[in-house]
Amino acid sequence: MTSTRQPQASRLTRRAAGALSTGAAVSTLASACGLGGSTGDSARSVPAVIQSATELYVWINDHGPEAQAWIESELIPKFKQEQPKITVNIKWENFTGVAERLNAVFAAGSSPDVFTGGAEWAGSLALKKQSMDITSYIKQWGQSGDFTDAAMAATMMSGRNYGVPQTSAARSLIYRRDLFRDAGLPDRGPNSWEELLDWGRRLTKTEADKISVSGFGMTTNWSSWCAYMYQNGGDYVNAQGTKATVDNATGVEWATFISDIFNKYKLVDPKGTPGGFDLGKQAMTEADPAVQVALQRAGALEQLGIPDPIKRKQQKTAVFTNWMTITSQTKNPDAAWKFVDFYTRAEHQEKFHQLRATLPPRKSLQQKALIKDNVVFRRFSEIAEKYGKSFTPSCAWTDFRQQLIDFNVELAEKKTPPKQALPELEKQMAQSLSLCVK
Repeated sequence: MTSTRQPQASRLTRRAAGALSTGAAVSTLASACGLGGSTGDSARSVPAVIQSATELYVWINDHGPEAQAWIESELIPKFKQEQPKITVNIKWENFTGVAERLNAVFAAGSSPDVFTGGAEWAGSLALKKQSMDITSYIKQWGQSGDFTDAAMAATMMSGRNYGVPQTSAARSLIYRRDLFRDAGLPDRGPNSWEELLDWGRRLTKTEADKISVSGFGMTTNWSSWCAYMYQNGGDYVNAQGTKATVDNATGVEWATFISDIFNKYKLVDPKGTPGGFDLGKQAMTEADPAVQVALQRAGALEQLGIPDPIKRKQQKTAVFTNWMTITSQTKNPDAAWKFVDFYTRAEHQEKFHQLRATLPPRKSLQQKALIKDNVVFRRFSEIAEKYGKSFTPSCAWTDFRQQLIDFNVELAEKKTPPKQALPELEKQMAQSLSLCVK
């Protein structure tokens, strides 16, 4: 295996990236079945061993130093033993700006054969015809039932399969038991938004007019606030993913909650938290199972409280799933599928997640002692299964991300009233949708 980096085409602007989706989109979202190079509904027969010399170019986003070393030294050589005719070249990627880089290489006709899709990307990749419809491979494979429902849903659009989950975890509310105890609060999570705000106020500490302990250690990142949109009974788009649905009474309540965190109750500085949750600088925050690593290093794992998500109009939290997908431009779909199948194999996911101290998306792996005997993994697994919600697919999610970040900055830093900021957010989202929904 060689690790390579192909020259990148010039980066596209967001509008240019959106324009790419316009040319690729079908006439209506309802006709999304078969998008992205459909291989048909019948189970596809793939040879056990690919017989022709094939080179695959693969972008991998989820790794980390330990997992990367294992993939390079053990996993890829093992794949070469199983598939001696296939050579795999890996580009170690990350999610920062990767959507724009993907748009650029697709425009240049030089996309990878396989890459890592993000949690909310299914609709965008399907409608841009960047991901191949692999429904026929999935049917022949017969392993989709081993993945959690939320994880598998993140890889689908209009009932079609576009990938296989590699990582998946609920991002949910956590709290510091010691800080709650010091503040005279019960050893449980808040039962309502109002209780969260009140408790957060009582937990926040300041020194010389600066927050030294944040009552609720949140940021203006878009992903921090998805759970609260869902808890309020809302969503960013309609069920078809064709219309923005934020500028309404539900959205106002959600945006007001965000604004109050930063401005009215001052539970956290919009510029950032005073320090890590693991160091006792945040009393509450949103996190996934990986939080246990830093807490173990700090000797504070016993202080971690993991309550059920808050129930408002709904009791929900967001599930973030990253997944392996085959590009529509690949000239070797069977070989690409062989790699995806191998890479996401249960025994390989087990080792991958052991190295990263993360929760695997396969149900069979979650039943193993390593997961069941780990209280953090067990709780997050229960939360994802019972309360998890994947993102509603839409072709414009790659634009929505930055628009939501900008919106949160308007609320938190610029203190723009929610009723003033929401119409502009919906306008921006509608413009992005207009580029890919016809």
